[in-house]
Amino acid sequence: MNPKVSSCHQGTDLPQCLFCKSSAIQPLEIEGANKPGQPYFICKLCGLIFVEFEIDKAFEHSLTNDVVRQPPSSHNLDEFGEKFGSVKYFNFYAGMNQELGETVIAQSVVDAIKMYHLNGSKNKNISILEVGCATGWLLSRLQRTFPNAQMMGLEPNPHSCYTAWSKFGVEVRNGTVQSYLPVHGECFDVVVMMGNLQLHPDPFCTLSLLAKSLCPGGLIIFETKNPHSSPRLLANLVARIPWISRTTFARKIQRQSYNGLRVGIPMSVITRHVKYLDLELCKLETTGPRSLRFQSKKMNGRTFRIMWKVADAIDCIRGQRAWTFVVARATRCRK
Repeated sequence: MNPKVSSCHQGTDLPQCLFCKSSAIQPLEIEGANKPGQPYFICKLCGLIFVEFEIDKAFEHSLTNDVVRQPPSSHNLDEFGEKFGSVKYFNFYAGMNQELGETVIAQSVVDAIKMYHLNGSKNKNISILEVGCATGWLLSRLQRTFPNAQMMGLEPNPHSCYTAWSKFGVEVRNGTVQSYLPVHGECFDVVVMMGNLQLHPDPFCTLSLLAKSLCPGGLIIFETKNPHSSPRLLANLVARIPWISRTTFARKIQRQSYNGLRVGIPMSVITRHVKYLDLELCKLETTGPRSLRFQSKKMNGRTFRIMWKVADAIDCIRGQRAWTFVVARATRCRK
């Protein structure tokens, strides 16, 4: 059952799929995190859902790739959000129990490092890179767990970079994977990217660059939104029914399901791309919606909370919960 086709794109040229490069693309009439007139697309072959947009090249060149130790003066958050992409600067933890969220996410990363890289030890000297690390809270927690590790973060928002330095003493460079790694060519034992891969314009290019930056036996740990969870499938369904799609109920489902999602990568596509990168897939699992796991205040409507709980219970059986958590390991040197 295909979602509703956006009438403004019928008969016009459509982009190729970011993953399989297929031209079998269909626009989706979904109200999510996009600007008006900028639709989602779905690939009929691999199921990838994506938004077509380009990063502002001038903004990319303005990234210093340096640690920000002084308060930035040339950007504000709205300006940053508009330049970095089609979505304003997005806070995944808005309205949620931030302490609980940070604890759960940090523990999942720590457990993965101990299980798949350190064999239970936490005293080994390792290098850890976090991509899209925001204010550096995860790096700070990892530093406490692995005191001998060398930490580095990459974050395009200079405000967050400065907060990481001033609040946590963490070295976060003002850059992106594309602006930093090809130039500096560093190798890391662990690369972490929790909850922002779906915001990258080309997540497959990002993963390829990260795979090349791994030391032998190094890990990539990332979490991204799963487009095949029940709420997102429901959002696709209501969008194709004319007498429902314009209701407040339908729009709320679409916004909550697709907010902060530019690229929805199915688990099958993740498995294929990890294999293509010659990485060993150590762990692939799905986890529940953060709004439920971290006690979101925005989910205080009884109807929506019950609906999300029922949907998550169904997704537990289907193995297609809201977030996909992945751990992959480099089997040989990428240099």
